[in-house]
Amino acid sequence: MTLRITEHRTAPVTAYTDAMSYAPGSVVSVHASGLEGQATVDLVRLGHDGLLVTIEDVDEVATQTVALRPQVLPLGSHASSNLGYLPDTCTVGVWFSISCLPNTSATILALTAAESSIQLCVTSAGEVVLQDGRDQSIVGTVRENEWHLAAVVLTDDVRTIMTSRVRLSPEPRSTESDALSIATVGPIRLELGAVSVGYGQQNSLDGLIESPFVLSRAVTREELETWNSSIANRSKLMADGALVHWWDTSHDTHLFSVPDGAGSHALKLIGGPTRSLPGRWWTGDVHDPRLAPEQFGSIHFHSDDLLDAAWPVVAQIELPEGADGGIYGVRIVLESSGSQDVVPIIVRSPRPRAITVLLPTLTYLAYANEHACPPGLPEYFPDLAATFARENGLHSWYDRHRDGTPVVICSLRRPLLGFRHDHQFRYTGSDHGISADLRLMGWLSRNGFEAAVVTDHDLDRDGCSILAGTKCLITGAHPEYWSGPMLDALESFLDSGGNLAYLGGNGLVWSTHVDHEMAVAEMRRGDVDERPYEGDVATANLQLNGHRGGLWQTLGRPAASFTGLTAGCMGFTPGAAYHFTEKASSPHVASLLEGIDPATPFGASGQVLGAAAAYETDIFNPFLGSPADCTVLATATMPPSYISFAPGFHSSPSHEDATSRLRSDMVIRTTPAGGTIWSVGSVSWTGSLNDDPVVARMTYNALNLMSGTT
Repeated sequence: MTLRITEHRTAPVTAYTDAMSYAPGSVVSVHASGLEGQATVDLVRLGHDGLLVTIEDVDEVATQTVALRPQVLPLGSHASSNLGYLPDTCTVGVWFSISCLPNTSATILALTAAESSIQLCVTSAGEVVLQDGRDQSIVGTVRENEWHLAAVVLTDDVRTIMTSRVRLSPEPRSTESDALSIATVGPIRLELGAVSVGYGQQNSLDGLIESPFVLSRAVTREELETWNSSIANRSKLMADGALVHWWDTSHDTHLFSVPDGAGSHALKLIGGPTRSLPGRWWTGDVHDPRLAPEQFGSIHFHSDDLLDAAWPVVAQIELPEGADGGIYGVRIVLESSGSQDVVPIIVRSPRPRAITVLLPTLTYLAYANEHACPPGLPEYFPDLAATFARENGLHSWYDRHRDGTPVVICSLRRPLLGFRHDHQFRYTGSDHGISADLRLMGWLSRNGFEAAVVTDHDLDRDGCSILAGTKCLITGAHPEYWSGPMLDALESFLDSGGNLAYLGGNGLVWSTHVDHEMAVAEMRRGDVDERPYEGDVATANLQLNGHRGGLWQTLGRPAASFTGLTAGCMGFTPGAAYHFTEKASSPHVASLLEGIDPATPFGASGQVLGAAAAYETDIFNPFLGSPADCTVLATATMPPSYISFAPGFHSSPSHEDATSRLRSDMVIRTTPAGGTIWSVGSVSWTGSLNDDPVVARMTYNALNLMSGTT
């Protein structure tokens, strides 16, 4: 895939910032692309009046006028190393596997000098070709998902040897190209997976490479067959006295570079390829790279990776030192048409407050470019974010790469149109993500609750210290993705007597890792039969920290141990009302239910699928981690159109049947430290705050109690 100009048919202007969360007084860099022309950039504050989002100018920040034009999206990943001068006679080799044949041609290996270039490419027909731009020589043919060892031998001419050992075939299959008369004069740049073009690349490969090397001599076919026959025999290559460069791709997978084990020229990994994957030497009996790293040396390049869009900074906005915490927006407006984009930013509260809202920025990131269309699941409502993502090759954690492999790394440094104040989820036609949490923030403000705001990213970076002074922590509507440091911080907060109002559903589910310096997060679902895809076997370990990814439930830290609830079911049809249980008449919950008739159902209206229990809901289940001392206050029986999360999602005793999870439970619990946990168990709960008086009154009572207001 070559460099592509951003398509602006559906979004005439769009922008992104370097982070989602800022402190007052910080400088926000605004990166933008749009139809050519002048635009204004200013700062606004976002709110919600119960019906609509409100947008208020921040007068302390001056409006700026900037020039816009369509920017390039540098899709794809590859590796590069400036080797300097190579010996007159040498061999450059690499193990590779094609995961998806290209539409035309893709680069496996390239050696580029000032006035010449040699490329080893694969064609759409699976032919491996050695070429110099004028002449070419066919080396052989390959099939997808087979490992090969190729070596480009430079002497007075250039030739390529390629050898393979296909599973179930004991004999190597080796081929050799005709010689090309190519002179390589000057310092050499080695590239793998694509050829650099400016900041971007072309001839992008969808495939894997492993452990490239350079020898200061020519090699024979027999030597390649020996090195490719077993990992033990590969050690003969590593011990060869002519080895001048050797990149062991099985170590330091948290880095986007590979040190040179035999020289001083690191291999730079550009564009965010995937690491910590089974490679050429994987035996199938080890699934954790930490146990046998030599079996997990592959680096997977994708023609649609994107680590950093690298759009120019068109404006810098200095946040006022006295800015109050909340959700703000950088507004950029095309003067010619009035088309605009408002990029939300969260400004952390400058001082602690009794109530803190934890805005789920990892969930925002997870869904921001979601555009996959699972079989049998139509899009019920138009979604600008999905359309823009499809038009521009952008992905989320719910999408797959061109070759069908899952997207595991998501960056903040690119357009994220699902992260917008007016975003409507295409399967429900309702608010989701930050648009849903703006409803919560507006309701809190209108009901007299002064709440501080922090984000997932803040909690991951700063830990429990960022909650100092907080009595009650409130989650957003869909806090699905959590990192280990976030769980540690929540555990410390609860152990110190803190109170938790879990005002959402399907929360604390997927293990996630955040790299703040690179502004990326990584998530791997593992081989779980659930969600849009399941990862291949032995691909569950995160490359950025080495830990196993997947469900916190299967990693020993179930959501229910924090919130009292675990994910139960999901659906995209109208939800259900809650009915109080007999325990709602207990004296110890009287304050929570003050002003509420426990004999009357509630929650039969709301902005998300028409009910307080809808979309994704949670259940109480002591076998899945729910503490036995939780009190189930209310239950909603979900319609039969809803589906239970598959058995692979959580293991469960066999006494459950096909419909036992089709419900939403509300629980309350007193922690051993004396705090209170109140969990509503539905993503749609906060969408009913302005529609259902019982939902509003119960939430008001709970927050008053847990914040010490009354």
